Amino acid sequence: MRGTGHMPEVRDGIIYAGKKNEVILVDSSDANKAINNTRQILGRIPGLNIVETETGGFTANDIATRGLNPYQSIEMNTRQNGYHISGDVFGYNESYYLPPIEAVSRIEMVRGAASLKFGPQFGGIVNYVLNEPPKDKPFELYTSQTTGSNGLFNTFNSA
Repeated sequence: MRGTGHMPEVRDGIIYAGKKNEVILVDSSDANKAINNTRQILGRIPGLNIVETETGGFTANDIATRGLNPYQSIEMNTRQNGYHISGDVFGYNESYYLPPIEAVSRIEMVRGAASLKFGPQFGGIVNYVLNEPPKDKPFELYTSQTTGSNGLFNTFNSA
């Protein structure tokens, strides 16, 4: 799989065969990860509605599938490494946080009946899977700084 693909037919007791699902390998995509613009990566999924908002000091990419409200991803089940990153799972399930794209190895999206295993949001599930630490090294430090026009300065650090 190069860049985008599909989930395996069965994984961890969940059947994905014949379901609407996508997997995006972030390192294999040609998007600019340094500016932390997930729209460049998530835009590869057909039927996904992406709205960028930048208010209150944080950047939130609001996403929804066809016909649903993308505001703060309230119709989607958003997760990081399989755990909820929403404020409230059942009540106000707005997503105020997205992991930095430089820390993400792949993005899994499941729509349709297979997503009901994860929760009641009928828009589906988006799971941001973070990079695994290297098993053969006791310590590793990764740092990346980016500068650009209009005063852009972005830094990403990982230990």
